Amino acid sequence: MIAHVFFPLALAIAAATPVMAAPPLPVQGISQDVFNRLEHFNKVAMGTYAGDNCTIPSLPRLATIYNATTEIYGWLLRDDATKELVIAFRGTASPINRPQNLNWTLAEISATQPLCHGCKAHGGYYLVWLSVMDQVFSRIREAKKQYPRYSLVVTGHRSVTSSRPYKIMLVPNSSQASAVLSHRSARLIS
Repeated sequence: MIAHVFFPLALAIAAATPVMAAPPLPVQGISQDVFNRLEHFNKVAMGTYAGDNCTIPSLPRLATIYNATTEIYGWLLRDDATKELVIAFRGTASPINRPQNLNWTLAEISATQPLCHGCKAHGGYYLVWLSVMDQVFSRIREAKKQYPRYSLVVTGHRSVTSSRPYKIMLVPNSSQASAVLSHRSARLIS
């Protein structure tokens, strides 16, 4: 009997009580400018899937980076508006890339990064990085001679591009790198 009286009374009280909205949470995250920059470089990285058929009018291509054995493809671009050299790599686009992606052994990277003692990286990504590393180094050196004040941005999707977080340490003059924009990337283990 008490429940029959109490329940309707509780509903009436609840209905009459003003609902207080929770105070809004402070906005967290990234600024619109950072978001726009990430979106821009994601589109640049997506353009690499079209290969030589894609041109980005505001980013003249200085060089193409390619290794037929590992099917790694990328570009070195120039952005005069931001004074940046942009390295963009295509991710997994070929059946050849799948075993590379699945090679999860940890590779010692001190051979190419002597200052990183004991550092290890995703084995498959590191091997494909080694397949284009000399091309990347030489293209960057050539571009830096022409554009010495330009900073360096590295972007791309999966495969060799997933090694970006440690690859930038391997790039000559990496102190001039302004950004490493990772899209689904592996991590350096130290």
